[in-house]
Amino acid sequence: MIAANPALGVRLPVIDAHEFEPWTPEQVGAFLDRAAQHRLGALFEIAVLTGPRRAELLAL
Repeated sequence: MIAANPALGVRLPVIDAHEFEPWTPEQVGAFLDRAAQHRLGALFEIAVLTGPRRAELLAL
């Protein structure tokens, strides 16, 4: 066993937070119209309309 935790001396990087702006319904419609041409268009539609996590989409 070690006497001290070596992780206590680590300085974490500062990360700038970005403000999140969701798409407008018009932007979603334009994206889905364009995505329909892609081979994964159905997956994009599921992603936009249901909001699953990335791993859940990959499982599909």
